[in-house]
Amino acid sequence: LAAGLVLARLVFRESPAHPPTEVSATPRAAPATPREPGRTEKAVLAGIPPVKTLLSGTDTLAPPRGLTSRIVLIGAGYESYGELSPDETRVAYVDWDGVNSADLFVKTLGTGAVKQITSFTPAKPKDYAFADDPTWSPDSQWIAYNWWLPEQQDDLRMTSFATGETRIIRPYEPNLSYYAWDWSSDGAVLLCMALKRKEKTRDLVSVSVATGEVRHLLPWNMERHPRFSPDGRYVAFARKVGLKSAVHVLVLATGEVVRLNDLPTEEDTPVWAGAGRTILYSSDRRGTWDLWAVSVAEGKPVAAPFLVKSDVGNPTKRRTARGHLVFNNSHSESDASVVEVNPNGPVRLSRPKPIARSFLGRTGSPTWSPDG
Repeated sequence: LAAGLVLARLVFRESPAHPPTEVSATPRAAPATPREPGRTEKAVLAGIPPVKTLLSGTDTLAPPRGLTSRIVLIGAGYESYGELSPDETRVAYVDWDGVNSADLFVKTLGTGAVKQITSFTPAKPKDYAFADDPTWSPDSQWIAYNWWLPEQQDDLRMTSFATGETRIIRPYEPNLSYYAWDWSSDGAVLLCMALKRKEKTRDLVSVSVATGEVRHLLPWNMERHPRFSPDGRYVAFARKVGLKSAVHVLVLATGEVVRLNDLPTEEDTPVWAGAGRTILYSSDRRGTWDLWAVSVAEGKPVAAPFLVKSDVGNPTKRRTARGHLVFNNSHSESDASVVEVNPNGPVRLSRPKPIARSFLGRTGSPTWSPDG
């Protein structure tokens, strides 16, 4: 299993904004999109993923015209799972291989230079500190993250990539931890999960970068993957409804929560595209995790969703300052197989032979019947 960073460009046909209209829960059939043998497909066939992929586009009510991509980072290190800066030049990641700390690092893609952002000097041999959930500021100059010290003391802080200056946004509180998940495009507010450790409850909150003031937005129990709209007026997120997740939009001015559709399928990991009139998300409505899009106005859907690209998976997603979409993805394959062995020793007598002739790469956990 390898890892990589893939940049891809998705070109949409533009369309104007539309007023909210009633939308049927049954999606219209999406025209088939030819699968061009680009570098993304070649990378997957070569076993390169997990990958980080970039897509871009303007607002649309029509399917995309095509997809182009290029691989910019391949490796098995932690940087392959990091956060790409909005200007698409650096990757922030946590290196979990440290002896007494898991520090935050930044890798510059153009030069390969690596800069250490955090450091920790233990007072005791078993002391340990770590950074968690790094999130870039919209100008790509600061990184917000949760910093844990021994005795479970943590705070929410931000560090300048250029100067190393560190500012505490929310200091240590005995029963509260803040995890940054998104940064508003004006740089003023962080979207965070607030965890009350004793009560084991969570809330979605906004935190002022300048003052640390906290605003409660939603209870955060069966929800995940919150993302600000470009204008900062809405938050798209996924919420469990029964056994399935569905994409919702929170209207920040009123607190209203709008579900984008009532399909009985899995809809997850939404992110805003273009000028904020389109939401991209993953859906398994066709039996595989594909990338879908829906046009919205005032936080509500105005047309049926359409397929963007098949077999993308259900990764976390972000939007860059250039209007691209970046996401981490992982891919692995397994085949349940039979192999002859020597009962008197560990010597294998044959090559593994897959049991199934279909669903190759997706079978596992074989169990023999009692009669063999």
